Amino acid sequence: MAEACAKEYRRSDSSVHATVATKGLSVTIAASGTTDIGSARATVNQDTYLVQDLGEGNLVLGVFDGHGKETGHVAAHAAKAFIAKHFSDPSALLRLEAAPEAELRALFRSCHAHLLHVFKAHYASQGACTKDEGHDGSAFLLKRKATTMPFTCVQGGTTATVAVLLRGTRLVVANVGDSTALLAGTATVSCVPLTATADAPAFCAHATGDANNDAPTYTLLSGDHSAESAAEFARVRRSHAPGLQFLFDTPTPGRCERLPIFTTAADGAVVRQTRDGRYYKNVRNEWASMVAAPAESPFADCLAFTRSLGDFHLQAHGLTWQPDVVAVDLAWDGEVALVLATDGVWDVWQYDELARFVLGAKEEPEGGAVDAKGRARRLMLENLSKAQCLFGDQADNMTAVVCFLSRA
Repeated sequence: MAEACAKEYRRSDSSVHATVATKGLSVTIAASGTTDIGSARATVNQDTYLVQDLGEGNLVLGVFDGHGKETGHVAAHAAKAFIAKHFSDPSALLRLEAAPEAELRALFRSCHAHLLHVFKAHYASQGACTKDEGHDGSAFLLKRKATTMPFTCVQGGTTATVAVLLRGTRLVVANVGDSTALLAGTATVSCVPLTATADAPAFCAHATGDANNDAPTYTLLSGDHSAESAAEFARVRRSHAPGLQFLFDTPTPGRCERLPIFTTAADGAVVRQTRDGRYYKNVRNEWASMVAAPAESPFADCLAFTRSLGDFHLQAHGLTWQPDVVAVDLAWDGEVALVLATDGVWDVWQYDELARFVLGAKEEPEGGAVDAKGRARRLMLENLSKAQCLFGDQADNMTAVVCFLSRA
């Protein structure tokens, strides 16, 4: 590291508490993660999280939301393990400090490729046969459990939102999918999308308007990879496989048509074809939308967002593993909180409401150490109550990592 930092650490399996001296400041860092299966009817929690202490005020935080009945939990846990192993090598942090965008894009690319081998090993362990299939130069996976059975398409993957905290004052965040990262609190934030590499897609900023005047300042640090993103529609249409459909979902497939969201004008401009969707997917009144394989594809396949790790069949039709990457320099008074969470959390909160709750979820004695684990637990209990009220036995898996930063 270029700068020596004084340190004092307490570690546990899912929590970190550190005080570091850096850039003339003494910064206290407290981080923890929490997850819940959600509905009592769910048989597996496909979410997982990462809280990894690299020392000297450097942390790796992550959330992963797997999807796909057979491979979702496999993908999420494999991605977490791959990223944790990557950062266990001290040279990874040095490379990230020198070239953050290149390092994180290379990491996501390698993790995505790793999942193909993980899926093959997963099905082999079950006695199934797999084979690679190709479409427009991209490979996806087919499987069958007996030679007398037809091959079917392997589907599934995971979101990934990874935040690396550098010496308590700088963040680099990369994400694919809808596991959003939010910074809550009053802070001076320089948030710069990193898109310098030749193959980097355009950064997809969230369109938000829910902040109240009395709410703590919050900043969304992840890209919006919804099927309502015109930038993502344009990216796919420019790609090697432009057939991915951008559709509004319907609560009754087969009875109501899924309507296309965009079309392309004669001059190549992206035009919003359908303004309103069929139903809202969350309390922020965002329409339920999806991307789907082309109608002529032999395998039906769909997903609620445009970027992921895995999902090799949809990647062959325009989905991408490429993350949005941002660099964030922090300067603050009081306390700020970084929150990474899956959609099982974000679906039940307004952004400003969650920011207020996280900063207010304190039960420590005055002057006591920040109890990140306790605050994370309180967030999850409140989230579970909200989700069960809104969605009943359809409540999703829910996972959050919280990291509190304050001047010691």
